[in-house]
Amino acid sequence: PPGHWSCGSPSAAEMELLEELRASMAREEQVEEALAQSAAGVEVDLRECEEEARRLREERHRRLVGTRERIQAIAVEHVLAEAALVALASELHAAEEAKGMLEGELGRAEAEERFFGAELQQRHCRHRSSSFGSGRGAPPAAE
Repeated sequence: PPGHWSCGSPSAAEMELLEELRASMAREEQVEEALAQSAAGVEVDLRECEEEARRLREERHRRLVGTRERIQAIAVEHVLAEAALVALASELHAAEEAKGMLEGELGRAEAEERFFGAELQQRHCRHRSSSFGSGRGAPPAAE
């Protein structure tokens, strides 16, 4: 009956089927081997990708930490700069007040100088006129 091996040698059709079966099994083994190699390659690629992802996470973390540290340093510098600015503004205000006081003193000194200059001139003029009257100096100018 068909599909059963006879007790004798196989027929040509059976030999052909047997050869097709062997070829099919060989192709199946090749496909399985190719799949196994491909799977191994995929595993290697996956491990490499996982390693690259880990390295990128670590690098991102380092950069993030560095950025946070720089931000904190800038914030401290900003606070120090603001404090220095406040101190400079205070010094400027004090210098402006001192300048105003010195200008006031200079104005008073100039007024005193004018006052004493005028008084000195009046005394000098009185002294000259009194010395003319005593006969000690040149006669007054003719009018």
